[in-house]
Amino acid sequence: MLNRLSVYYPLKVFIYSWAAIFLVRTFGLMDYASIKLDTYILIMLFIGAFIGGFFLSLSLFSKRFSTLNENNDSNVNIHLGAYKHLKILIYISFVLSVICIGAMSQKISSLASNYSSEISLEGVSQIRGSVLGDESYEVGGNIYGIISNILFGFPVLCGILLLAYKSIISSLLKILLLAGFLGGIIASFMTGGRFMAFTFILFYIYGEIIRPKGEKKTNLRRKIIIIVFLLGFIWISSIIFLDRMNNRDVSDVVYLLPLCYPKDFTIYILKIQPNLTSLYIYFEYYLAHGINQLDIALNAPYPLRAPYLGAYSFKTVALVLNKIGFNLITSTDIVNDIVNPGVYFTEIGALYIDFGYILSILFTFVFSFTFSINWMNYRCKSGFISFFNCITFLTLTIASPVVSLISSGYFSSILVAIICVCVYSKVFKLPKLS
Repeated sequence: MLNRLSVYYPLKVFIYSWAAIFLVRTFGLMDYASIKLDTYILIMLFIGAFIGGFFLSLSLFSKRFSTLNENNDSNVNIHLGAYKHLKILIYISFVLSVICIGAMSQKISSLASNYSSEISLEGVSQIRGSVLGDESYEVGGNIYGIISNILFGFPVLCGILLLAYKSIISSLLKILLLAGFLGGIIASFMTGGRFMAFTFILFYIYGEIIRPKGEKKTNLRRKIIIIVFLLGFIWISSIIFLDRMNNRDVSDVVYLLPLCYPKDFTIYILKIQPNLTSLYIYFEYYLAHGINQLDIALNAPYPLRAPYLGAYSFKTVALVLNKIGFNLITSTDIVNDIVNPGVYFTEIGALYIDFGYILSILFTFVFSFTFSINWMNYRCKSGFISFFNCITFLTLTIASPVVSLISSGYFSSILVAIICVCVYSKVFKLPKLS
């Protein structure tokens, strides 16, 4: 049984993440516009719904999970059939990851050709700036975009499988999983998707945190890996940011750092030289400005064609359904509806756009309720499905005061990977975590 992490650990992650953002907004280097009372009320209802759903689940199911026999599935660990099933799953995940990475590579090559840019880390900012300035561009509009959007969850799955089973799988399988995972990170950065790369890293970090505890030497290695991943992400993001600051063509099109002043919410380009201070402001802005964008969205007229009932948060699903003949609202139409499209406006902001005031709070309650059940199940059984689910829930939770990872477009593909693994594990038994 996984006793080293408290049953309240997910709740702590949620509360601490929101508290941290408000502390940054209060004591950071930037000034932010005042937030209207309606926005604070919605945020409080969101936080209350999360806490309420979590505690209700605990009150209903905690005794049931505490009395489960911890050795019910112990034979799965030593059953040779389970190991063979795991090997097959690893091979499938690697192949689908290679297809995804190939599609992402073709996508970046196509964008570079269309916008006359080079394929490089520095060229990413030029391509991104051209895409943002092109009203005819449709996210995932070509075949490569569709394939990469659907299969993006499998490079993530490679990383989770590596974390869960690296002590029992062969070196070859470890190499395949590592190649699929790192290839996904590199490809996501090259397509300009820091969102995607950040999702990879958050998944891996939480996998390291919550997987069964090993020996002291192993735990020290975990901390080193987590620090290396975080520093690597900050370093590469900083390179992209500095390139944007030095690229006048992009800075004329893309507003790099909108500052929130007390009198109004006017967009400015920050006229400073790239240095450590500007880099800090860059990261502070990305962490803290989502609440101001939520305030704008909440106090503007509600979009005419909203609520979108999932078409905004699960845009990849809507895109695929439209490609096969359905007539759902497109992401382009939604962007044209929203008063401040293409910005971070927290998890509750995205839910509000998609489901309206009441349903967004209900969605949060159900999300937290389900999260709590999965967490208790994982603490009791240490099964791979609950492990994958808990990592997903934790990643969404810690990002909730900043951005809606659900509506990033790639959560749907992670959901596809989870569903595929759930179906596979129902047919073929997998080992418990090692």
